[in-house]
Amino acid sequence: MLIVFRHSQRQDQVYNPEIVWKEKYTRPYDPPISDLNLPSEVIRNDLEPSLSKQKELMKVFKPEKVVTSPFLRCVQTAALIGKYYNIDTYEVDNRIAEDIVAIDKYIQRSNTKLEKILNGEDAGKTEDKKEVILPSQVTLKNYLDISLLERNAIKDIISDLTKMEHDKIKITWTHQKFPVDEVEAPKLVLDCVKEYRDYVSNHGNTVIMVTHAKPMSDISLYFKSIPCNPKYCGWFVVTCNNVFDVRSSEYLIARSVFQKKKKKITDSSLFCTTWKPMVTI
Repeated sequence: MLIVFRHSQRQDQVYNPEIVWKEKYTRPYDPPISDLNLPSEVIRNDLEPSLSKQKELMKVFKPEKVVTSPFLRCVQTAALIGKYYNIDTYEVDNRIAEDIVAIDKYIQRSNTKLEKILNGEDAGKTEDKKEVILPSQVTLKNYLDISLLERNAIKDIISDLTKMEHDKIKITWTHQKFPVDEVEAPKLVLDCVKEYRDYVSNHGNTVIMVTHAKPMSDISLYFKSIPCNPKYCGWFVVTCNNVFDVRSSEYLIARSVFQKKKKKITDSSLFCTTWKPMVTI
């Protein structure tokens, strides 16, 4: 089966002083995730009793590889999943990259902030000014040419998070065409999902895919005629004929084992805010 995840919560959506986002202004569209901790094998008593059973079900999948969007938050999420399953094979696919409209929104928001700093309207931090580049240099047009992480950088990220040696990590950039508009993007997403769906159907194995909210909604809309809610970080299962919400009784997975409960958990190393349940599809 093909299991599709949305990336973990982005750093610019949750405050975490322990994570320094050095490229906050030069790459505003590509923030890191807010929590780099993996879930502990220990199940605490104050968490749902069903969580232990769900954790065991997760181990049954034994995925062969992780397919990821080239964006930092997806690569980091893919690495966390890879560490949990001891996966050494990763495929980067531009077809499941961030939605072009969302990218432009973050670039424009960042440019507005930069203009205020450069004009003296916003003092900003010293380190902010050192990293500042002219707003005209960060545009949607040149983003398409220069923004994606290099292959070696991706391997560095995965190696750092998984503690796996470089020479043991296999990375392939399977598809480098990037969606250039809102019309082409859904087509490329579906081409990618169908390709991997056929792959797992023919080989009888499991592949995990890490992407963004809009691609997930496109997938759900195509298979189920209902878009998933992009406000949630969640995951669902794609089989050769259908898409199932992970809370479906048919798959009995109910909720991601990597979820933090809404109430505060003081030991942040236990569960990371990586995947939250998505709306029923």
